[in-house]
Amino acid sequence: MEQIVDIFQNEPTFGKKLEDITLNQRNFKNETLRSLMESLVRLRRLNLRFTNFGQESWTVLRTTNPGQLKTLTDLHLLNCRLLQAKAIHQMLCEMPSLKVFVAAAVEDKEMVEDLWPWVCLDMEKLTLQLSLTVFSEDPSIRSLAIKRYLERVGQLKRLEELRHFLPIDEQAYVISLVVEGELDALKDLRRLRDVGWARTLTDEDEVRWMLENWPLLENPSRVWLRARLNLSEFS
Repeated sequence: MEQIVDIFQNEPTFGKKLEDITLNQRNFKNETLRSLMESLVRLRRLNLRFTNFGQESWTVLRTTNPGQLKTLTDLHLLNCRLLQAKAIHQMLCEMPSLKVFVAAAVEDKEMVEDLWPWVCLDMEKLTLQLSLTVFSEDPSIRSLAIKRYLERVGQLKRLEELRHFLPIDEQAYVISLVVEGELDALKDLRRLRDVGWARTLTDEDEVRWMLENWPLLENPSRVWLRARLNLSEFS
């Protein structure tokens, strides 16, 4: 990555034109990242997956060229193991132009304690989970965390793809959503074409709810959901 920075510093106009960058170097220095961010003026898409992008890197990104947080449309942070859930939540609260966001998880603690709203209302593709930790051992707090998370997801007006979404329960693996409650927070996401986790559903009411409320679901999600209903009718 140091070589890329040298190119930008020697040819300033290059950094003014570049809108899309992918960093494949697993271990980079944050000072090098800072130099790179200083050189990029029109950055729109940033792919940092499988790198050591962490808390300090996030500080570099948000402070070196703050205007970039307002213009970035695509941000890929999958398998950035040094990145904490709090930073992921902050990104969703500070980056209004995000269309595509890929990360690991936000935590229940952030959903309950931090009331700042997500500002990326025109998100089109979201890969993110809610992680339920020891913070929400109290059932009422766990319920509140899930509710607030779903409410925020439900506000993403243009969402078409929603992946890795179901809450992770460290003991029970997956929490079933309640049709007459939590799931209703997502009823306005009528643009959804792919939910990515339809095959994990076992509750017939949830299956019917999705078919009724998400009319644009594409195959194989729709085919599987319909098959699930047919199987339940003959069981």
